[in-house]
Amino acid sequence: MAYIYFKKNGAYFLIILGELEERLQLNRKRLKDATYCNPLIFNQGGEWPGDWQGRAILALANHYAVTTDLRRKNSIKRQLDDIILNLENHVNEDGYFGDKLDLELVNEQQISGNSWFLRGLCEYYLLFEDQKTLALINKIIHNYLLKLIPAYQKYPNIKREDGGVGGHLLKKVFNHWQLSSDVGCAYIMLDGASHAYQITKNKQLSNVIDVMIENFLKLDLVENNCQTHATLSATRGIMRFYQEKRDPVLLKNVKDIYQIYLNEGMTINYANINWFGKPSWTEPCAVVDSFILATQLFNETQEYKYLRLMNRIYYNALLVGQRKNGGAGCETCLMHKDTDFKIHLYEAYFCCSMRLAEGLKYVSTNLAFENENHITLAIMNDFKHAKFFNQDVDISLQVIKSELTQLKITIENSKNIEGYLDIYTPLGIRISSFSSEIDIDQMIRIPLTSKVFEITYSIESHEEKIKGELVQMQGDHLLMVKKNKHQHEVMTDYTKLNKNKAIKDIQNL
Repeated sequence: MAYIYFKKNGAYFLIILGELEERLQLNRKRLKDATYCNPLIFNQGGEWPGDWQGRAILALANHYAVTTDLRRKNSIKRQLDDIILNLENHVNEDGYFGDKLDLELVNEQQISGNSWFLRGLCEYYLLFEDQKTLALINKIIHNYLLKLIPAYQKYPNIKREDGGVGGHLLKKVFNHWQLSSDVGCAYIMLDGASHAYQITKNKQLSNVIDVMIENFLKLDLVENNCQTHATLSATRGIMRFYQEKRDPVLLKNVKDIYQIYLNEGMTINYANINWFGKPSWTEPCAVVDSFILATQLFNETQEYKYLRLMNRIYYNALLVGQRKNGGAGCETCLMHKDTDFKIHLYEAYFCCSMRLAEGLKYVSTNLAFENENHITLAIMNDFKHAKFFNQDVDISLQVIKSELTQLKITIENSKNIEGYLDIYTPLGIRISSFSSEIDIDQMIRIPLTSKVFEITYSIESHEEKIKGELVQMQGDHLLMVKKNKHQHEVMTDYTKLNKNKAIKDIQNL
């Protein structure tokens, strides 16, 4: 079991069970590989200075955050510390990876990679309050980020040649930029810079972030075939900056960009296309980004559409991307012009296997939300002993998967706190039995009492249109895409982890 303790208004303690816990353990096991450990980790990355190292530090910090199993926690900490303690032997004299900044030839992939390095350092500092790590974050801000304003003011708004899954540097130089085939990846630094600002509150860094956002918003994301992962990581950076500044314009920017992604960058099965306008493959890194944004936007706006997106991204894209070895890989894009849905790359061990850790952490810490006088159960994964409202209310959830999905919810409200339990319900739900009067709209709402509730419901299949295609759904699970009077099986099994393939190829019925 993973034991999670974290705060949302009040504090609660939660024990993760079921499939999600299995997936966390599998991913942790994958990240024990020598290439994610000192010293071999420092030989990885190629044309992406700091990228592999940063994503690995971030992934390990994410795993540390979601377990208090002492043996596992100590193992993660040893691996992390061994990397952190050896950084000084591998970064340049200004504190970051790669060559020192040259404004006459700015390396886009170096900026992108060092954003992940900053993110890893920030997560490590937030966990352990290590002052040497904070000093390194400030050193990178001073020696690198504060010098980038003129570069971002000249960032080229142009089309580029196609790249592979790993991306590559282009041979031509534009406006003093050595650009990447991962179009727009320089703006991934919005993620790292905003995280560093969250910790340091550096006013000069705030000015740099303003310039980055201003120029990012000038990009024609679709026309220039920007990479969806880069776009969503940048958008998460804007979201974090909004959470610090509370400027409503920033929140509007986030919602607008995310809507462009939903319209132009998302597949029928809620994964991503790698570049806008070029449906080549999906990328779990971007799927993780899209899930995080849906979660943050639901938290911020309480708009139900984001809660539904959370569930559909999780079940149809995030889980499907994980392989039986615990890593994550790419699929072909399920689009209206392409129903040939199969594995494109078994494992993107150089990026997605590490980012999956953040995705699973985000799912684990957002199974439920506390907001004023109500608790929202957002994702139906087994857990127990979740404590809300300053630990006065204890809720356990057990999901029994059979022909009827049964939820047994135990509520202990010893101090008779008034409030409600809102349970997310997918489309097609049919209530078979319950022991309390409930209102069914978009959520099941149950008054908080000291009773034990046992709710049994079935989820009937239904048809709807996704991106103009008629599909068959079972709740939030995509079952079929109906095309030219022929049905195609898309995905059928998310829960069996020890199978030869993480997904089944499409088969004509």
